Amino acid sequence: MYKNYIFDLYGTLVDIHTNERKQYLWQKTSELFQCYGVSYTPSELKKAFFQTISCIEKEQADPYYELEMESVFMKLAEKKQVTIDFSCAKNLCYFFRVISRQHLALYPEVFTLLKTLKENNRNVYLLSNAQASFTRPEIEQLGLFPYFDDILISSEEHCKKPSTDFMNCLLKRHHLKTEESIMVGNDCSTDIKIANDCGMDSVYIHSNISPALPETIPATYTILDNDIMKIWTLTSQSK
Repeated sequence: MYKNYIFDLYGTLVDIHTNERKQYLWQKTSELFQCYGVSYTPSELKKAFFQTISCIEKEQADPYYELEMESVFMKLAEKKQVTIDFSCAKNLCYFFRVISRQHLALYPEVFTLLKTLKENNRNVYLLSNAQASFTRPEIEQLGLFPYFDDILISSEEHCKKPSTDFMNCLLKRHHLKTEESIMVGNDCSTDIKIANDCGMDSVYIHSNISPALPETIPATYTILDNDIMKIWTLTSQSK
């Protein structure tokens, strides 16, 4: 029996669409920066934003290192000889996400699935490649917090899927056994790979924002119609 269900978030439980290329986002973000005495034109800010992310990532030897978006906003301020603290940068991150976000909703029957798992004494965890300043408010907004026994976000752990280090953070923290755990996600290259590399079973669920399907899906269970309740149906009687 699987005692521990480890979920990906976006594309698995949550349907989301953001657009970081739209002009309105950079206009409003430049206006927000001006509140802190940081002066950028919208086009200048957009260019500097992506350049700063690229520079931070190149400085890291580990390809699975995950930066914190707050550090990007702090460096953008530094380039204009202005110092903002982490709290200010976190506020900027939050508003940036709200402005860039175009759609946010749970997939059908997510609450039903999570309630079923908890009613059957399963542990439920989140392992998400994401920015905590974006994701924690969205988890709160969607009402998901009460269902998770713990939430691990890549920006807080400074590593991301498919690095086994990320999964091991969760396994060690809660003394979980891989043979009693299962990873659920919509991306074979991250969610399913990290499970396989850790010797853990997995469920692949194909959603509207999943990457293109590979020729073979290396998951223990496969759901191609995004029927999320099949996660319970397929796994509850297994092992």
